[in-house]
Amino acid sequence: MLADLQQGWIESLTPWATVVAAGVLMVLGFIMATLFARNRSHSFVRDLLLLLALLLPLMGTAMLLTGLPPDSPWTHRGQALLLFAVALVVSYGVGRLLVTGIRAWSARSEAVRSVRGTLEVMARAVSLVIGALVLLDMLKVSIAPLLTTLGIGSLAVALALQDTLSNFFAGLHLTADRPLREGDYIRLDSGEEGHVITVGWRSARLRTPANNVIVVPNAKLARASITNFDLPERRLAITIRVPIAYGQDSRKAERVLAETLASAAGQVPGLLAEPTPTVLFHPGFGDLALEFSVTCHVASFDQQLSVQHELRHRFGERLRQEGIELMRMTRL
Repeated sequence: MLADLQQGWIESLTPWATVVAAGVLMVLGFIMATLFARNRSHSFVRDLLLLLALLLPLMGTAMLLTGLPPDSPWTHRGQALLLFAVALVVSYGVGRLLVTGIRAWSARSEAVRSVRGTLEVMARAVSLVIGALVLLDMLKVSIAPLLTTLGIGSLAVALALQDTLSNFFAGLHLTADRPLREGDYIRLDSGEEGHVITVGWRSARLRTPANNVIVVPNAKLARASITNFDLPERRLAITIRVPIAYGQDSRKAERVLAETLASAAGQVPGLLAEPTPTVLFHPGFGDLALEFSVTCHVASFDQQLSVQHELRHRFGERLRQEGIELMRMTRL
């Protein structure tokens, strides 16, 4: 087949000229492929030149095969190997061009950048399928029945793996949209909460405060309402209620709480000095006490309990030193 395609312009060449031309094409292709292989950067022009460099030796090989007798066994074997090599080179070239396009797209889109690795794997798989179809077409094998069989088989597989595919595409959606990241502390509307260990192709894994692991299918995670305590940043505001007994000086109590809070900002691990902590006489006049709200920021969700623990100790100690009574519970 290749001999028929090239017969028109090769017939005018002498055998030695054919050998020389084939050798030049092979050497030129080898030099170009070596130069481009050393540079791993991707661009459409570079990929096209590399594809040309890989095709040049194959063109030289095709020229040599035309000089062999048509009934020679080496002719048929050489043509079969040449067809396989052409399909392989075309598959590689298409895959490289697709990967280059995906990388160029990801440079302009954060959503594509987050799933670039998965898209590149899918692009290489598509290029392999294209290469196989090209090879079958060159071998004069009808691909229409094969495409029909693949379509019916794909439909059957999709129905059988409906849940798996749903989780897979939900995982792509989560990776692209990025409502959560590895290490984030999240809470689902169904009650599950914990640190995100990983988001895989089928499920996500959460590590709970009790150091257990919850496996959540991606499809469920994509449909859930997620509270992410680490977005847009890990800093978290907390509020502590401090009840003061009626009859105490409310302004003095506010001053004492503010001073205690200011001194603790540089001593309690996780307690941030900025934004500035605040003390408000709110909600104010309660049924049993004068209620103050102390608001401050901690560095992360994990540290909120330890910060509250230490601040309550400090508030109680300082208020007792200043002679300010906390709310007393009435004994029945």
